Amino acid sequence: MAIAKLPRLIAISIASLTLAAALGAQAISSVSTRKQPAVAVAAFPANGLGREALAFQNFSVAVAQETEPAAAAKANANEALQAIKTDPLAPKAYAILAVAQDDEGLRGEILDAAAQLNRRDLNLQSLVLKKHLDAQDYAKTIDTLDQILRVHPTYSPEFFPVLAEALADEETVPLFAEILDGSSDWHLRFLKFATRQRNARVNLALLRPQISSADLDFDKRLVVGLAAQGEIAAASSVYELATGNGQQAMQSGPLDWSGEFPPFEWQFVDEAGFRAQPSRDGEELELFVRPGKGGLIAGRLLQAPDGPFAIWIDHDIKPAHQREDASLVLTCTNGTAPVLTQTLERPTGTFQVQALPQDCDYMVLAINARAWTGRSALRGSIKQISVLPGASTGN
Repeated sequence: MAIAKLPRLIAISIASLTLAAALGAQAISSVSTRKQPAVAVAAFPANGLGREALAFQNFSVAVAQETEPAAAAKANANEALQAIKTDPLAPKAYAILAVAQDDEGLRGEILDAAAQLNRRDLNLQSLVLKKHLDAQDYAKTIDTLDQILRVHPTYSPEFFPVLAEALADEETVPLFAEILDGSSDWHLRFLKFATRQRNARVNLALLRPQISSADLDFDKRLVVGLAAQGEIAAASSVYELATGNGQQAMQSGPLDWSGEFPPFEWQFVDEAGFRAQPSRDGEELELFVRPGKGGLIAGRLLQAPDGPFAIWIDHDIKPAHQREDASLVLTCTNGTAPVLTQTLERPTGTFQVQALPQDCDYMVLAINARAWTGRSALRGSIKQISVLPGASTGN
């Protein structure tokens, strides 16, 4: 997404805020029924908050009746000014006074001064947001959104999609790195929201080393999302950062049965009558397949080695005459045909892979198992799977 699209996207969300007709109508209800500003001003003309409420009520009525906001603001500018004179901290009065100005410079001066006095009022902050958008100052735009969401977290559904669209542009990554410092609850909630947005995930991976507000749940979501869309290298970088486990050089030797961080660790199927799970001591993988069930029961990603290698397996799957219905399959993530498909008739075996296709950087190691209807259940354990670099001497 070009960063130039950000003003249009945020403007859509601003339309849902208080200076739009919908929230103008909402303001009518909240102000007129609970505060009765006209009565308050009539009883005490020096009541600044009452004058502010009256000005905003009249402004909101006009906007709800499809009067242009600038015209509605000008009609109520004097009341807003009187409110400021008696109560200099009246934020909605500043908002009306700013909207009433034709001169952009004067409007900006009013907003800058008012923003120093009040960073909580949604009406005022929405105008400040528009000012930064008009100036194409995206650092201040995102900073203002931060201020709005700190005070008004209920607007997350309106602004999170917009922020995620902004994050899809790599230019905004440094801005988000500065803002998302974990000092507000919305930061982590937005990060987790963004893991569900395909266009934002790659830049989330770039952002990840620069933020401390991420937690393990965020990292897991991001890794799974990146891997699902084929961004394996980016997913691997997040996995390494989150766990300290190096994936960049495939180590020889046995693979453990950890399943905390798929797909770089095992992902196990856990269904009624079809499941795989590590043993209590974590030393073996236990399998159970009810008759009529079958398919992929466990799998994980491995980084492809540079040269020949072999996969060694030691298992105790029963009954012995049905072991051919369990298999080991190795497939490159680039969509080529499996480079290894081997049934597990024998309890131990070494399966050689002499060469991999080009552009095969990562592989899926899958364990498949099936128990046919009318036959016994398939059960037992896989004691160990090891990756052996170099040429093998045989099975």
